[in-house]
Amino acid sequence: MTTGFSITGTVFSAVPTTVKNRTADELIQESNVKLNKENISFKTANNTSNNSLVTFQDPVNNKNVIVSLDKYTIAKLQDHFDKDDFYTQDNGIIKLNNVAESFVSGWFGDIAYKRDFIKADVNQDGLLAQDEYLNTRNDFHGHGEIDSLENITSGKETVDEKYTLVKDNDSRIISYNRKDKSNPVSIDQELNRTINLDKDFNGEMSLRESYNYKSKNINLTDEEIIKNNAKDSELYEFFDPELFKKLLLAKLEEKSRNMQIEALDKLKQLNGNFDELSFDDQKYLTALKELKDNQGNIPVEKITDIQVKHNIMNQYDFSKNLNFTTTTFSA
Repeated sequence: MTTGFSITGTVFSAVPTTVKNRTADELIQESNVKLNKENISFKTANNTSNNSLVTFQDPVNNKNVIVSLDKYTIAKLQDHFDKDDFYTQDNGIIKLNNVAESFVSGWFGDIAYKRDFIKADVNQDGLLAQDEYLNTRNDFHGHGEIDSLENITSGKETVDEKYTLVKDNDSRIISYNRKDKSNPVSIDQELNRTINLDKDFNGEMSLRESYNYKSKNINLTDEEIIKNNAKDSELYEFFDPELFKKLLLAKLEEKSRNMQIEALDKLKQLNGNFDELSFDDQKYLTALKELKDNQGNIPVEKITDIQVKHNIMNQYDFSKNLNFTTTTFSA
């Protein structure tokens, strides 16, 4: 591993869109078109005094989309894009145009279709119940690596697989916000969050950007993020090396453990004569060699599954690079 700390990889990507720069007359003309179920692909079920309705073109089917964006998100968009990209209709709905529309529409397409928010909304009420949210692909798999258990001097994190089912990641210790019990309940909520996380407006959410959904992470360095995630993951007890050994040992493949037990039974039948075991059986019991007596035999009373596990644990070099699994965006 190279020295230092790095967090790399892309979590989600906006759907590619075509920029459509309408004239003022075209905006007015489109605004006068009566919207109905035939020409709307999605209409928000959320609208509060703190939010504003925003409409734009669906990047997948070119129909109309009406979402609810909070005032902070709209202010951020207006600060970044040209003022002519925002046209307020007579009904108060903000119609997006040009590059601003392309940006928001691209992220809507990602959430609605690539992350499966529309598909997961079985009753099509515009809201996501907890069981519906579990069927979205608003998640990813990643892993981290550190160089030490007790004194981390280098580490890295990267993305392994994107757009994974949320319900497949319930066992992950690090999650986007499952522990916070704040899973998004609608496309609107996730769209607001995603737009605000895409700090550089490039239509890509990096792994590092995804961490910023928690305000406490915004000012942290990559080093601090990696160390915190290592502690929160399967290495959360890494200040206790003995406990970590037990956690790691518990992950040994079932087949390997069974082969060890079978080899132990054979060794007992041979009255502890290790050299009479086959090569494969010796391989599974290498850790017992140190128990040989002066005659080359292993006392039968010391041939126990517990003893094998204890000695196998001591074979591991826990100072070498250690991997930990993360799921940081089960949003």
